[in-house]
Amino acid sequence: MELEAKQAELITASKTIKEKEEKIVALNKDIEKLQTRLALLKVDYRLARLTVVDQEKRGEKGDLGPRSNLWNSTTKERPMTRHNPSKSREI
Repeated sequence: MELEAKQAELITASKTIKEKEEKIVALNKDIEKLQTRLALLKVDYRLARLTVVDQEKRGEKGDLGPRSNLWNSTTKERPMTRHNPSKSREI
């Protein structure tokens, strides 16, 4: 009789553990979704307008590269950077 009671208690405990494991899996999926949403909310971006002014030869091969102005389009400010041949980067 005591053995049967313990077996029934074990079966009940096993069912409870299985239910909790399933709930943990579901909650972990929810956590992943929420972390993704939070990461997307934290995305910081700036809009800019790039104007290619000219193309010039660069380097020993004479490859063409742009000479450009970059404007902050959200505030309509003066150019964020002006073309400086010594600091220019190819795009």
